[in-house]
Amino acid sequence: LEAYSMGVPAAITPFIGCHEAVEQNKTGIIAKRAQYPQAVYKLLQNRQKLQQMGANARNKAKKDFSMKNLDRFVETIFNT
Repeated sequence: LEAYSMGVPAAITPFIGCHEAVEQNKTGIIAKRAQYPQAVYKLLQNRQKLQQMGANARNKAKKDFSMKNLDRFVETIFNT
């Protein structure tokens, strides 16, 4: 979330709840451990996509993870 607020998209491996935080190919990438290095390399090679994902990530941070919405988000994660 800190990266999002600075306009940096996430690059993560799957974990419970990751799809609620990272929108695949919109605000970041979710790649299996074996494909992670290649997925990050591919993303870094496409500056336009990287910048667009960063802008999307920043907008998501402002919209979905503001202090007023954080309680709602955490409750959604733990109640599913």
